[in-house]
Amino acid sequence: MEKIRGLGNGIRTVRLEILRTQKHDFGVFGELWIDGEKFCSTCEQPWANNKPFHSCVPAGEYQVVPWKSDRFGDVVALFSPALSVYLHESDIPQNTSGRFACLIHNANWPSQVEGCIAVGEQIVPVEPYGLGVSCSKKTLWKLQQRWGNRLGLTAKITWAPGVLS
Repeated sequence: MEKIRGLGNGIRTVRLEILRTQKHDFGVFGELWIDGEKFCSTCEQPWANNKPFHSCVPAGEYQVVPWKSDRFGDVVALFSPALSVYLHESDIPQNTSGRFACLIHNANWPSQVEGCIAVGEQIVPVEPYGLGVSCSKKTLWKLQQRWGNRLGLTAKITWAPGVLS
């Protein structure tokens, strides 16, 4: 995986793992683990052939970098050139397709995430949307406390066995 400049030695690595456990026509739901400990639930849009702003984030390995969002504050962005996921639109190589600004932020149901990942305490019924995640702002705040300065983060996104069947 390509390294992002500025992540040098001496930074403690924090490993995020997102295990997708439910797939529905309206969204994808799962669990976010930090260093092997379950931390919260996740919510994404359904897979839509990796269409920017409409598809869940591709499964795979990522570097996770600090991102300042006008809408969500201090969050993180996923970065993996191998998966065609970049930080900025201008980072996408010419004559190729890719995604950018795939963030982890607060939201309660899949239609709010626009190709990103929302966090919440638990997966709950949300009318009229089907399912969503609860207490998203509170969960994001706790996550921000846990990941600290947001340097040295990595992530792996996987599907639980049988979910894609």
